[in-house]
Amino acid sequence: MFVNWLHHVNRKTLCLGVLFFCFATVDSVLGKAMNPTKEELRMANLEATVVIRSLQHMAWQEDHLPPKASRVKVVVVGHDYCLFKERLQYLIGESETSVHGRNIVVKGCKNLEEANQVSQNKQVVFVVLLESVAGKWNVKAFVKRAGLIVYGQGKAFMRRGLSLCSRVENNRLKMSINRKKMQAVEVEFDHQLYLRNPTLYSYN
Repeated sequence: MFVNWLHHVNRKTLCLGVLFFCFATVDSVLGKAMNPTKEELRMANLEATVVIRSLQHMAWQEDHLPPKASRVKVVVVGHDYCLFKERLQYLIGESETSVHGRNIVVKGCKNLEEANQVSQNKQVVFVVLLESVAGKWNVKAFVKRAGLIVYGQGKAFMRRGLSLCSRVENNRLKMSINRKKMQAVEVEFDHQLYLRNPTLYSYN
């Protein structure tokens, strides 16, 4: 269901690519880091796909974006033992996802302080907060500007001032969209995506 959303990608190629990426690279890249479970890897794949699909259905104002020749950035923050950053970059490349014609590059940040600094630049349009930084998240301490979406991974981020956050319910991934926060950063979200997928998205 989720892979079908990536219209520009051959279905078999994407499936095989993600599976190969999942099983062939995790052990070699993680080294001594915590080894994720198969379920965590499965959810990471699904969530990366949902994030990309959401990006494809957002609209920014040109004044809030860098020049057309520049790339925009998605920043992944925290201990990334499921290689979420690499999964995003792989799927973005395979699906040819862009933001208003601008290519997307994914950058990793170890902590919120580093992410806060790099997110001052309007090249950064989307920040993913991994569960590992949930305990240190303080919305009042993070940069606020038009055109910047902050997304929290996991229910620990719910009702903590984010535009988007995810959670797992009954072994299914769900995404919550905060209408007021989206309006505050002046980014539009295609309501049709929510209406077509009510079991995935909740809009409040």
